[in-house]
Amino acid sequence: WDSISVGHVPTPMNALVQSGQLPEPVFAFYLGNKQPGELVFGGVDPKHYTGSFSFVPLSSESYWEINLDGVKLGSDSVSSTKSAIVDSGTSLLAGPKSEISKIATKLGAKSVLGREYVVDCSAKLPDLTFTLGGKDYTLKQADLILQASGSQCILGLTGLDVPPPRGPLWILGDVFMRKYYVQFDWGKKRLGFATAAQATVVKMPLTKRDLTYEQTVAAIHQGAERWEARLDGGKDDPIVIDDYQNAQYYGEISVGTPGQKEMVIFDTGSANLWVPNTKPFLSQKNIYDHSKSSTYKKNGTTFAIQYGSGPVSGVFSADTVTIGDLKLQDYTFAEVDKTSGLGLGYRLGKFDGILGLGWDSISVG
Repeated sequence: WDSISVGHVPTPMNALVQSGQLPEPVFAFYLGNKQPGELVFGGVDPKHYTGSFSFVPLSSESYWEINLDGVKLGSDSVSSTKSAIVDSGTSLLAGPKSEISKIATKLGAKSVLGREYVVDCSAKLPDLTFTLGGKDYTLKQADLILQASGSQCILGLTGLDVPPPRGPLWILGDVFMRKYYVQFDWGKKRLGFATAAQATVVKMPLTKRDLTYEQTVAAIHQGAERWEARLDGGKDDPIVIDDYQNAQYYGEISVGTPGQKEMVIFDTGSANLWVPNTKPFLSQKNIYDHSKSSTYKKNGTTFAIQYGSGPVSGVFSADTVTIGDLKLQDYTFAEVDKTSGLGLGYRLGKFDGILGLGWDSISVG
């Protein structure tokens, strides 16, 4: 929220709501299963869900966090954790290490590199069920398998310990969001869930990056490290840069006048927009050049965070940001010129920047 947002930089969603361009103060994700997904601003797309929505109020206006009533494997309770975050920027399900270990043991799964788990593809796995707002949301075996290599299948599970006060918690990432269409209701501070269909609002097409077996293993491993950094010891200054091997869904926006194309990850686990103004070595990034924009306004305030192995930094600027048919005039975002902290995965990836869809309280700057 604005009261605890350093510098009171508005989040992209807050700015869109305040602009009055949205029919409703909501957005919704459909993450296609081996097909393109869709992000809708201002409503939901009935073609992509069946039945009606069940709503759960937010328990915290920071990340999209809700109360978790329980987790069952088959008919057995396997969790005492009381909170969950729904995050479009995480490709897996993450839970406390002790609980994930218990689930893995029951599944006959083996740990790889201490983070990810593999299971015999011929094994019959029980359902994994999350209870949210008194309603059960079940993931079946096919929902839990990320990738197969020979007789080994990678499970979409990883262990992650988040200490108090932010933890312990579960992160319900793309594994969950592919099965359930999620409505992020900014105005009423709640999340709505409906079963995703297997096949005026603004629609943003999303592209899914397919990963090899080895890349999937690396993505799970690095994704857990990203969240440990982001929620480091429950500190007040969250790390909001996502790991790019792990963020598989991205779409196009433009910045400036005339518009300069940027491919961004739409991430509900962060709250800033940043794009590069310098190409990293051996990369093919779309860069933002403010000298080519007639609507650019200088800000100059430093934007700097620490990510894993190094810094990510630049300066804040203001310009016109176009998201589908929506325009934000004089919107404050970050131009990043140092991305060494993102590593080789960013330089070789297909993504230019991040558009965070989280709350003001986790906005950097």
